[in-house]
Amino acid sequence: MNSNRRASLRQYKILNGHPRASWNPLEDLKTLKHRTQITTSEMMEQPQIPPLIRIENDHWVFEKVDGTLFKDLKHKLILKIGSESTTLGATKDLDTALFVAGKIAEQEGKIVLVETM
Repeated sequence: MNSNRRASLRQYKILNGHPRASWNPLEDLKTLKHRTQITTSEMMEQPQIPPLIRIENDHWVFEKVDGTLFKDLKHKLILKIGSESTTLGATKDLDTALFVAGKIAEQEGKIVLVETM
């Protein structure tokens, strides 16, 4: 939509009593926080993996992770979009992998492959 059309649409809405959208960050984030708490409570126990990157004094610090942290991970979750594949993460067991893949498919409508590592 070009800028002239947007400006005239905005003016039309103002003249015809359409309220402008207001953004209230704290109020809007309450629903996000609530959905996050529900999702977290529904998820199974996740392995603790330390971050690979952290920020200190406005600089990125890259961490080395001991390979033994990943020995218990058995199934990889791969997001498929067209011919592109992106690894989302890994899980300890097939039940967790299927649960996470199902949630992503249900809520996002995307295809998630579960691959044995």
